[in-house]
Amino acid sequence: MRAPIRSLALTATVIAALAAAGCKSGESAAPTADPAASSPAAPATSASASPSSAPSSASHAPSPSRTKRALAGPGTGCGPIFLPNSTAMHRVVVTKGHMSCAVAMSTIKRYYIGVSKGRGGGNTATLEVGHFVCQSPTAVTSQQLKAATVCENPASNAAFKVTL
Repeated sequence: MRAPIRSLALTATVIAALAAAGCKSGESAAPTADPAASSPAAPATSASASPSSAPSSASHAPSPSRTKRALAGPGTGCGPIFLPNSTAMHRVVVTKGHMSCAVAMSTIKRYYIGVSKGRGGGNTATLEVGHFVCQSPTAVTSQQLKAATVCENPASNAAFKVTL
């Protein structure tokens, strides 16, 4: 009787380790917090598995609240956006510092709305949006920066751009 219990415990430990490493079986479903709970032998394995094996798989998976607060660093793509009067999709990318992608996406959308309503000064349509100062550089500078629009938060030294 002990051999099958050890075998089940070993299987549960291997499944937990694979789930923690991000591996999946052939199924397309996302792994659960407790991979052993989805198998029919879950009650036997959870009773026979050592207490240290179950929490280890859960401790490697980030909690939803932690991932929502994660800050994007330089080079991180935050999402797609369409430029006003354009059918071409562009990307919002963090270029300096760290910030929430939600803040970057919200800021750039508010910038384009403001510019479409005639706000924004000069030939670069410079506009302050929240803590960010955004502008759409002239053609030559835009090509040099590979950016249609750039936004910078001088207080936090964070910046992002909309790629060409």
